[in-house]
Amino acid sequence: MSKILELYNQNIIPQFKSTPGLERKIQGELGKLVTQMYQHALSSSAGYCYKFVLPILNVMTFFKLLNLTPTQVEQAYRSDWKYPSAKTRMYADPFYHVLLLLVFHGLKTKQDVFVNHAMLLILSKLWNGRKSDFIKRSICW
Repeated sequence: MSKILELYNQNIIPQFKSTPGLERKIQGELGKLVTQMYQHALSSSAGYCYKFVLPILNVMTFFKLLNLTPTQVEQAYRSDWKYPSAKTRMYADPFYHVLLLLVFHGLKTKQDVFVNHAMLLILSKLWNGRKSDFIKRSICW
């Protein structure tokens, strides 16, 4: 069995079952983070050429809510994805790990809020990385 699936079945599912309202709380937090990101983007006069302000520290609180540690989750991803420990900033980033677990939960339970909000945060971080590494000044100024 996949280590990620094992982590999901042994940790996340029981956590949601034993803590009434946890799913709703996480959905609300995801919605709040996406709304704040949108509001900041709309209030900025810079347009799409600038990076999105991401709630990275707020996303990390999902580990605590799910009673998981970043190391525990990274080990599951590393085992399944077989990525090396060196030079894998993106693969080893706990921001992606916890949001991908929420996307997975949303897909398994058919809850679009988890999928849509978590994917938007992931894609915004990907945009920021591509923007700063590859787009530079050519298009935007």
